[in-house]
Amino acid sequence: MRALALAAALAVCSLGGTAEAHPRGAHKKVLVTLEAGRVALLVALDLDGGEQARLLRAGADLDRDGRITGPEVSGLKARLVRVAREHLQITLAGSALQAPEGEVRFSLRQDPSVSATGISVAVLAEVPVPGQVRPGMELVIRDRAPDGSDVDVEVDQAGATAQESVRQAFTVAEGRDARVRAGRLRASPR
Repeated sequence: MRALALAAALAVCSLGGTAEAHPRGAHKKVLVTLEAGRVALLVALDLDGGEQARLLRAGADLDRDGRITGPEVSGLKARLVRVAREHLQITLAGSALQAPEGEVRFSLRQDPSVSATGISVAVLAEVPVPGQVRPGMELVIRDRAPDGSDVDVEVDQAGATAQESVRQAFTVAEGRDARVRAGRLRASPR
């Protein structure tokens, strides 16, 4: 299931699913799923083709052969994971949550050369939550894309019943927050 969610997020990003949100640059989406015993987090970052992508690719090409291979791919992937996560701040009931590294999907868009072709990364992680997420707790998400643009944020609350499940969508501008109050949530599968 997690691999499917990651593949879907990466496909949406790499096909330009968020590109309509703002002009060329970096497109970032954060998906948060709340359940009573856990918070799942998906961060997807899609860098459009252009000079920024070419410079990132060139910086990763350590042997200067014009291709990104082996450890160079790993290094570029790690760098983009850091970039995708660096401005993300999440709090629950006033306590900062720290997302672990998680599962990563990375795409050079079938072009391993040092070129202006875009790059995509998606990270899925289960965020440790002290205790249970209870009704009324406030989830706060603050973030920005690497180019300073807005971030699309969706929060899914897996309700105790189908009628109590809620999906909320936000656009988070720099210096702004997405704020959600938890409802009655279903127990997390173990």
